[in-house]
Formats: sequence, structure tokens, C-alpha cells
Amino acid sequence: MNRLMLGIFLMLVVGCATTQGKKTNLPTSSQATFIESTSPVEVMIRAAGIGKKAKHAETDARKAAVWFVLFGGTDPLIKAPAEKRNFEVFKEDFFKEKNIMKYITWEAMGYHSRIKMANKRIKIEKDFKINKEFLYNYLVENNIIAAREELAEAIGLPSIMVLPETPKGVSPLHKLTSDELARHGATVIEGYLTAREYDVTVPEQQSQLDNILTAVQGIKGLETDDCYALALSIGSDIYIKYQIKIDKRRLGGRLVRKASVTAKAYETTTADLLGAETGYSKERPSPDAVVAEEGLHDAIDKVLSRVTRYWQKEIKRGHKFKVTFNLVGDFDEDEIEEIQFGIDDVLKEVSNKAKKITVTDKTLDYCIWAKKYEDSMGLYRALKKAYAGPGKLKKTFDTRKFLMFEIR
Repeated sequence: MNRLMLGIFLMLVVGCATTQGKKTNLPTSSQATFIESTSPVEVMIRAAGIGKKAKHAETDARKAAVWFVLFGGTDPLIKAPAEKRNFEVFKEDFFKEKNIMKYITWEAMGYHSRIKMANKRIKIEKDFKINKEFLYNYLVENNIIAAREELAEAIGLPSIMVLPETPKGVSPLHKLTSDELARHGATVIEGYLTAREYDVTVPEQQSQLDNILTAVQGIKGLETDDCYALALSIGSDIYIKYQIKIDKRRLGGRLVRKASVTAKAYETTTADLLGAETGYSKERPSPDAVVAEEGLHDAIDKVLSRVTRYWQKEIKRGHKFKVTFNLVGDFDEDEIEEIQFGIDDVLKEVSNKAKKITVTDKTLDYCIWAKKYEDSMGLYRALKKAYAGPGKLKKTFDTRKFLMFEIR
């Protein structure tokens, strides 16, 4: 009996030792940092690697860089618990050195740092360019994550308007047509968003801005922000304002430039800020447009992750609309109060949620969320059918996101 118990004990010990010593292809280090987005499909990552020799540490750093794009940072490819479980089946094969090399498009020649650790191992830091689109395709093909097309079909993707930021009194459309660098910036952002399959709109007619400003005179906030007014006029879900700054100096007899780009994303209906990010280029002896493009890619990649998270959460509440009612008829105090109560009741009836923005004797301004109506026409028909008075409802302005009425 004693020999039997001893044999079982030894088997358990050997089994545990074998399990603990099992070789894995996963990175030893998972230390990495996002440096910049170098194109719509590539990102620059600085990753640490650990190994007995420098070549082993380099292999580990490559794996850590790819691991970061998959799981790390603010916008990883694999986010949901179900996606992580799906990846478990593939992880050992995926992190084989030969496979990892397919996703690395560039690798720095030298190290950012190299140290010898207390356990006699070497730790290095190195920069890599990772093709994020190749990784995305692998995950979709193996049913680890859903394809963008499937997500777009399920929840839709927001339409986005892009305009340069301008001081008060300066039309963003004028800057877009008169400033070559601003125009280049819009083109770069458009291309970046289009590559991610977003519906992008850059308004080009001053008449669009003039028409909306005339229509919404007196509504709080609209008269001070041309970008907001334009976003409402064309019915975009999100609008992005960007600003490009180029710093120049002489370095070793050469003129070098560095771009800093600020990108701010807003929700159109309320003009709420969703995120503001700043991207930078490297300092290099290149034309303004080249360093600006580098900074733009960096900024828009960061801010777009905020937009995506917002949209996936917001769309579950329903499509969002701004609805404004102007009282232009000759109504007494009791009738005005009855109108206010009636509008409030009607909006709650046709929507999932109605949020009052402003209510005065002459104006009622609301934001509503309606799952039932994908566009303003369906919402308009429901409102007109449900409103019973006093006065009659007359539509005076209609875009995809914004409905304005008169009550006479």
C-alpha cells in the first residue's frame, strides 16, 4: 500500500513538473506601446522582448508587438470575452515565429534599449510596424471576430463629416477651398475613414451653410458653430474638426519639419465632444504635406477608436434626432402650456427616449432616440399623425438628423 501511494505521489509530481515546463509560443513579454499610426492599415509599436540571447529577445519582442495590436491599447482588435475565447484555440499556432513574421512589415535595425536582467536574461526594446489589416483579416477568416460588414449590417456605421477648425467668423468651407494644407488634411482623413468603410461627407457648397444658418436663427448654440450647423444640414452622425500645425527649425544645416495635428470628434445632434486627440509626425526634412499626413494618421486613428466605442453603445438606444418646434401662431398662455405638454407627450410616444434641451414660450428643442425610425421622414409622419393641437404642425426644415417645425 505504501509503495502504491508513493507511486501515485511521484506520478503527480512528474505530471505537475511537465505541465509547468511545457513550452509555449506565447510572448514572454507583453510590454508594448503604441507609437503612431503610419497609414490606414499600419501601426508603429515599440515592444519589449526577453530571452537568453539577443536573438531570442528579438523574437519575443516581435510577438509582444503583435500581441499588443491584438489585445492591448485603447483599440485592440480582440475586445469581447467571446472573441478572446475564440482565439484560445489558435493562440499556440498563431504565435509561432514563422507566422508572426507575416504581420511585421518593418523592423528597426537597432534597439531602443538593451539591458541584462538579474536572471541573466536579456531584455530589449525595439520598434516595429504591424499590418493591422492583415491581422484583422486573419481573425475574420477564422471566425474569431465578426467582419466589419456584419457589424455594419447589424448596427450600421456612422456617417462622418470632416472640416478644418476655424476661429469664429471664418467659414470652414472658405478655409477648405483657400488653404491647400487644410484641403490636403480633409483628403487624408477622408481616405483613412473610407478605408475603414465609413460613409464620409465633406460639404463643398457655402449655400449649405447659409441655408441652415438662416433656417435655425435663434436656436442656442447653432449660430456660433458653423461645423455643427453644417453637420446638421447634411445629416451626418458625427463630425470631426481638425487643426494642423507645422513647426520648422534648422538641424545640421537642413530645414526640418514636425507636424502636430489635433482631431476632435463630436456627436452631431447635441454637439457633444466624443474625444479629442493629438497626433505627431517625426521631425524630418520633408514637405509640409508629408509630415501633416503622418500626424493626421496618428490623430485620426486615436480619435476613431473613441467614435467606434460611442457608436456601438449609442446605436442600441436608437437613432438620434434633433427636433425643434417654433410657435409662430397667436396663442394665449393656456394654449402655449397645452402645446408644450402635447409635444412632450407626443415625443415620448414616438421615441424610446426624449431629452428636453430648451423650452420657452416660442421654442421647444429636444433630442430623441427612436429605434423604430431610421430616417427623419418616418419620424415626421409619426409626429404629424400623433399631434392633436392646439395649432397645426408644419415642417420647415428636414435633414437626416434634424427636423424643424412651426406650430401655427
